[in-house]
Amino acid sequence: MNERQQPMQNGESHSEGAAEQAAARQKQAEPRRKWPLLAGLLIVCIVIAAVWATGAKGRGATSRARNTAPPEAATQAKTELAAAPVHEPGEERTFDGIEFVWIPPGTFLMGSPEHEQAPADEKPQHRVTLTQGFWLGKYEVTKAQWKNVMGSEPWKGKQYIIDDPDSAAVVVTWDAAQEFARRLGSQYRLPTEAEWEYACRAGTTSAFYFGDDPSPIGEYAWYSKNARDGGEKYAHKVGMKKPNAWGLYDMHGNAWEWCQDFDASYPEGPVTDPTGPGNGLVRIIRGGSWSHGASKCRCANRNRYIPENAVSNHGLRVVRLAADA
Repeated sequence: MNERQQPMQNGESHSEGAAEQAAARQKQAEPRRKWPLLAGLLIVCIVIAAVWATGAKGRGATSRARNTAPPEAATQAKTELAAAPVHEPGEERTFDGIEFVWIPPGTFLMGSPEHEQAPADEKPQHRVTLTQGFWLGKYEVTKAQWKNVMGSEPWKGKQYIIDDPDSAAVVVTWDAAQEFARRLGSQYRLPTEAEWEYACRAGTTSAFYFGDDPSPIGEYAWYSKNARDGGEKYAHKVGMKKPNAWGLYDMHGNAWEWCQDFDASYPEGPVTDPTGPGNGLVRIIRGGSWSHGASKCRCANRNRYIPENAVSNHGLRVVRLAADA
């Protein structure tokens, strides 16, 4: 029995030795297997570092390119900025023999508030934004200026006229007023109704640009009580009364002033750069005149006539666009 078991023990010993040798060989092989893996990881790291370095170099070059723009480009940008016109409200300029006042862009309430006793066509009061500033005639167009541009005197021989070249040009139809602006040049036109009221108010919210109380109006306007009722039944010399805060004269009284717009009801909500409807029968006219009472001279007061209408209290004031000035 013991003899038979001995070979088995010898075999077991032999097997254990072989296992130990295999384990030793495996342990020796493990470092060899790790080296290719580590080498691979090292190569990947090198590639990533190279790519990052290339990108950083590109980013740096781009940044340097932005920060080292050609001097002439920077100079041009500064020149363009310096060339952009910057004007103060009420700044004065003369173009083509006519004095103008700068009207800045802005937002205002157009029309009369609900609590004010005013005609229904002045309501609802609504917010209007004018995105572009413009030049507006400091005075109403005079007879001398009209004759110089148009070569005509439509007031000649008419009733209720004063023969003074510096008085407001009147007996002017809407079409004739348009032609006057056209002859001055493409940058001229009549004011829109919104532009007119905005300029008249000059930042105020009262019924008149001097306040809600009409008592002092004689200091600011030629109207019925100091003109017609006193026997001076005509449009007077411009600029004889006090101006508004932006330096505009005779926005109250003296002569009605044609506007660009056809007549239309006011919108219910806010609007931007309104120009009125595209068609209609009558055109808006603003400002009151020497033959009308104080209520007709208010900032918000509206009137309208057929474009062919020409009487002794209808005149004009023109806009010059700001594109090149």
